[in-house]
Formats: sequence, C-alpha cells, structure tokens
Amino acid sequence: MMNQIPSIRELRWWGPLGLLCLLSPTFLPKEIYTGGFNPLHWSLSAWLFWLPAWIAAWDLRELNRADPMAEPFATLGWANRLTMLRGLLLGALAGFILQPAASSWLPALCCAGALALDRIDGMVARQSGKCSLFGLMLSRLYDAVALVIVPLVALCFGKLHESYMLTGVAYFAFVAGSYWRTLRNLPVAPLLPSPTRRLLRGAQMGFAALLLCPPFAAPLTRWLGLFFMTPFLLGYMLDWWQVSGVYDPQSPINAARRQTLDAFVQARALPALRLLLALWLLTQPFGAPIWLSLPLALSLALGLWTRVGAALFLLTLALSTGDGNVSTLTLAACASAVALLLYGGGAFSLHRGDEAWLRRVLAA
Repeated sequence: MMNQIPSIRELRWWGPLGLLCLLSPTFLPKEIYTGGFNPLHWSLSAWLFWLPAWIAAWDLRELNRADPMAEPFATLGWANRLTMLRGLLLGALAGFILQPAASSWLPALCCAGALALDRIDGMVARQSGKCSLFGLMLSRLYDAVALVIVPLVALCFGKLHESYMLTGVAYFAFVAGSYWRTLRNLPVAPLLPSPTRRLLRGAQMGFAALLLCPPFAAPLTRWLGLFFMTPFLLGYMLDWWQVSGVYDPQSPINAARRQTLDAFVQARALPALRLLLALWLLTQPFGAPIWLSLPLALSLALGLWTRVGAALFLLTLALSTGDGNVSTLTLAACASAVALLLYGGGAFSLHRGDEAWLRRVLAA
C-alpha cells in the first residue's frame, strides 16, 4: 500500500512536528519579547499557513516519483525535505503578519532562509538523481504563496503600498483564468519558457525580502515597490495574452516587432539610462561618500558590472534616505536603477560579468 512507503510515513510526521516547532516561542518566558510582540498570536498566524501547506504536500504524496509511470522513491529525499523546510520557514514568516516586529531582523532571516532553500533544493534533487513530480509541484506552490506572504508582511510593516499585493494575486488570477478557459472549452496555448519571467519573479522575491530588514523604510521603499512591480505585472499580462491566443510570440510579425524593441532597448534606452544615472550620482548629493559615489558613477557610465552598480546604488540610497522625503529627480534615478538592475547595461558595456553570473543562476 502507498501509505506504507517510508517517504509517506515521513511526510505524515512533518505536519505535527511543524506545528510543534511553530508553537515553541510560547514556551519561552514572555519577558524576552519586546515591542508588543505576542508569541501566541505569532504561532496561530504561522499555523494558519503551515497547516494548509502541509495538507497540500500530503495531497501530492503519491507523486514522489520521477514520472507518472515510474516507481515511487523509497525515501522522501533531501531535496524534498529542504522544500518542506522552506514551507515551514514561510509559515514562520507568516506569523509576523499583524505583529509589531518591524524593528526585528527575524522576518528578514526567515525570508532569506526560504529564498536560499528555493535555490538549493533543486540543485540537491539534480545532484542526487531524485527529481520528483512531488518536489516540482510543491516548489511551484510554495513559490506562488511566497509571492503573497512576503509582500504582505512588508505591507503590514508599512514598507509597501497596498497595490503591491497585485504581484501575489497575479499568479492565482492567471491560473484561475486558464482553468476558466478550460471549463469553457476555449483554447489555452502553452506558455513558452522565458528567462525574463524567472528573473522578474526572483527580483520580486529578493526586493520584498530585503524590505523586511529594519534599516529600510518608507516612503522610498513604496516607490521602489512600484518600479519593481510594473514590469512584473506587464509580464503577466503578456503571458495571459499568450495563453489566451491574443498574442503569438512565434509569429513572424510579432517576432520582428520584439526584435526591433529589444534592439532599441539594448542599443539606446539602457545606455542612456546608464549615463543619466551616472550624471545624477555626480551632481546630486545623496548621503554616500565621494569614494563610493565616484566609482559607482564611473562603473555605470562605462558599463562595468552594471547590475551590481545599480543594486549598490539602490541599497546606499535606501539606507541614507531612511524615512525622509524623496525628490522627483531621486525617483527618476531610482526608476533608472531598477531598469538597469533588471535588464542590464545594454550596448557599449565594457564588462558584463554579472550577466554570465545571472545566466548561471537562472539555469540552476
């Protein structure tokens, strides 16, 4: 019987053990908690996520196999254990919803751990030769839920605008729309793989996770949320047009238009943004010392590790701005930096070492 397989017996224990781990803060002395943190409320909120997350994993228990026709793996495997641990960390992060913990590093550490496991579990599965349908589907589910949990916690801390929650709703709306078209016997075209899609999803998670660190504060973080959110939602809109048949990316006309747009962005738009951002760094004081702002401006102007330079600029600006007001020129510089971070430096870049690193990450 399937329930006698060791992997399923192990999976059965993940539920109660996870609930016990999430209850552990209530056993500690209340005197160690400051700032109005309520461990019981934290545990209940964490349970509300972990329980359905574990039930979803249990419903997928018979898919712990390489393909539908293969025999199930005898053990759960370290890759799937890491995926389950990622779900537990996301549950711990969900516990901070409605908690006054904006000055604590614990939410950021939980999110960083979940992001790290998201990268590691797939590599472990491939290296151990135990890539399973269970791990694939559960990882996708946790990815989608993380796009809701992480920004929701940041929203509760006042670091994001309410509209940023559209990034979490977009995936579920996309799935629901595809299911609705299937029920209505309408065509649902296959979604072609895209490295840009993976990049934008990873950027959303990385950005929202970074916001959970105490030093970063609104209103700048809310504006940055808008700049990161816009290309992500536009990407979902294009994906929906693709699966619904409105847009065919493989048609000659659309392929030619896409190549023309890409050539314009790479040859003109991105180099222009590099120069404008470098000029802003040289003319606008923003709290960074000259030994940092001058190399940053030079790096961006010449196209040396553009993505790294853009990320360093955004981090420095966010740390130096704090909760102060943000000028229009600063917002324009931030929008330019986000574009360079997502799409690179374009043509006339002297060194693109970060591009090769990013391709390796996306291929992992």
